[in-house]
Amino acid sequence: MFWRYRYPPVQYLRYGLYMKTAPADWQDRLPYAFIRRLQNQLNPKEAEKFVKDKRLFRERIEAAGLPTIREVFTIDAAGAIQSPDGQVLAPEDAAMLVREGEFFVKPIDGGMGRDVRLIRPGDDVATFVLTARNVIVQPRIRQHPLLQELSPHSANTVRIDTLRVEDHWVNSAAVLKAGVGKSIVDNGSAGGVSIGIDVESGKLQSVGRQKPKFSTKVYDHHPDTGVVFEGIVVPHWQLLRDTVARAADAMLPLQTLGWDVAITEEGVLLLEANHNWDPDIFEDSWGGLADTPVGRMACELQGVKSAQLSVQPPRPQNTKA
Repeated sequence: MFWRYRYPPVQYLRYGLYMKTAPADWQDRLPYAFIRRLQNQLNPKEAEKFVKDKRLFRERIEAAGLPTIREVFTIDAAGAIQSPDGQVLAPEDAAMLVREGEFFVKPIDGGMGRDVRLIRPGDDVATFVLTARNVIVQPRIRQHPLLQELSPHSANTVRIDTLRVEDHWVNSAAVLKAGVGKSIVDNGSAGGVSIGIDVESGKLQSVGRQKPKFSTKVYDHHPDTGVVFEGIVVPHWQLLRDTVARAADAMLPLQTLGWDVAITEEGVLLLEANHNWDPDIFEDSWGGLADTPVGRMACELQGVKSAQLSVQPPRPQNTKA
């Protein structure tokens, strides 16, 4: 791996390539730093705010006429409560909006499912709106029945990348994330299982994986519900790809993004985009990125030409004692 990429083979440990369950395409697993360098090159710092701030993200997506989730309200770091239209709400009025139904509460600038909670009927919403800070409150999604059957406690979403190549967008990899146990989030950092998706057809790969720190098992079915992955086609797949391509236009000058997309019976919803999307979820569960558009571009930026990818380490010569 060192001779292949001219870089310390940190991915040998990062992706558990020493294990018996290591995938057959282990040689195509890229050093994490290659992707990070490409992201820093293609995503201007001054534009990061449009994906870091969930409210700004929603405003841009709505302005482009694309489907997303409109927040019920936000609470900033000082405790001020605002409606989606920017109107200031009194705490008692905000509390009335979330007394019925279920709502997700997320950090405005958070990620990886951290500090996400649910508001349910009967919760002390009056205390919540008085004490919460820097959060966005959104209605809970009613996901597609197929995904509800797969894992009923979490919103099971697709992570797919977009990369600007000349004047169009390409997708290198995609996975379906499914929550495990009673978790309300599907993130790998919370133990979720990720299953690779064939980018062209939307078919699930036959196996899914958790992050190595949770389990080294390879699953051919969901560990809780028993739903078998092989044979499942992600609903509305072509619509999903078309939607993220249009959304990527709306997010220029950011040129490489990782999208989280929810799927309902009626269509798709763009939940968020990540400028520094984590290659681990693809490398762990979809496959090696080396021979994908984003992988080839990352290697070229690093100075590893495609011809070098087949280079073998020099063999020691036989010598007489």
